[in-house]
Amino acid sequence: MKITERVATALFYGIKTDTLHLERSGTRADMQAFAYLYGLANHNILRRIERPSFRSTRLDALGDALVHRTIIQNALFAHLGRVSRPDLIPQFADLCLQVKGIEWSVVSGLTGDEVHVSVRNVGYVRAAGDVVQTAFGELGSAGGHRSAAKAVIPASTWAARVGPLERRRDAPRDRQPLRPRPRRQRHRALSQREGYLPPRVR
Repeated sequence: MKITERVATALFYGIKTDTLHLERSGTRADMQAFAYLYGLANHNILRRIERPSFRSTRLDALGDALVHRTIIQNALFAHLGRVSRPDLIPQFADLCLQVKGIEWSVVSGLTGDEVHVSVRNVGYVRAAGDVVQTAFGELGSAGGHRSAAKAVIPASTWAARVGPLERRRDAPRDRQPLRPRPRRQRHRALSQREGYLPPRVR
C-alpha cells in the first residue's frame, strides 16, 4: 500500500512525539518506521507543526504558571489556567522536567470544558501511565507510557470530586484563567492519592 505524503507526515510526527525523538520508550518497530517515514514526510509542514506561532499573551500564562509553581520534593506542579491550545500543556510539562532535581512534572490546564493533566517523569521511576490511571482513572480518560501520560477530565467532574474552579481575581480581564483552589492543598492531596507519586515524592 502506498503511503501518501500527508499520512507519512502524520505518522512520522506521531512517532516523534510519542517517543520524544526515539529517546522515550522507543521500540525497534518505532525505529524502523521512523527511518522509513523520514524520506516520505513533508518536513516543512513538520516544522510548522512543531514550532507553532502563538500570541504574546500566551507567554503571560506560561510565566504565571512558573511563578506560582509548587514543588514537593522531586515533583513540580503547575497550572496554566485556560489555554486556547491543549498542546501547550504537554510542552510545558516537558520544559518543567528540565528543572534541576525534578523527576516528575505535573501540568494542568483548562481547554474548553475539560481539565487536561500532563505528567512527565525521568523514565527510571514508577510508570507515569500507571500513576495517572490510578489517580485519575475514575474521573475521566487517563493513561500513557512509562515516562509520559495524560488525563482528560470534564471540568464539572473535577469541580465536584477535586475542588471548585474559580476565576483568579488578580488575572487580567483579557484572559482570566480558571484555577482550581486551594493550590497547595490540592497538589498535595493529588500527590498522596492512591500512590499518585512514588514514596520518595510523598
